[in-house]
Amino acid sequence: MMKSNQQQGFSLIGAIFLMVVLAAVGGYMVSISSGFHISGANAVEGSRAYYAAKGGLEWAISELELDNAAVNSATVCSGTVDGQVTNYGSGALDGFSVQLSCSSSSYTETPNTYSIFIVEARSYKTALGVSAIGSLGYVSRSMKAKVTDAP
Repeated sequence: MMKSNQQQGFSLIGAIFLMVVLAAVGGYMVSISSGFHISGANAVEGSRAYYAAKGGLEWAISELELDNAAVNSATVCSGTVDGQVTNYGSGALDGFSVQLSCSSSSYTETPNTYSIFIVEARSYKTALGVSAIGSLGYVSRSMKAKVTDAP
């Protein structure tokens, strides 16, 4: 039979082991929780980027004035719309930039000649220096539309 003074300290090792395991599990749960918060925030920012791109695309198409015969839409496409960059500084789209591109080509349906315009809008978040792909918080959305001045 063992004496009680020879068994001292064994429960201390078990308690330390249990504390280390519980701390590791707790740390893992915190990292999972923060991952959920980051993905939720990115989903909201992605939605905002979508609407920024959509707004830019709609603006570009309206600038072409396809229903106005007095406007040379091809000139507007290459001059006003192509290369246009809008930086939002306030409101729901604060921190986003929208970059537009426009190209045109013509086709003939005898006896008429019509134009096809390819308009692209790319929005991305620029707040807090976030404009590089792969950086935390970076979001970008791109939309493209083909429109024509044919009736």
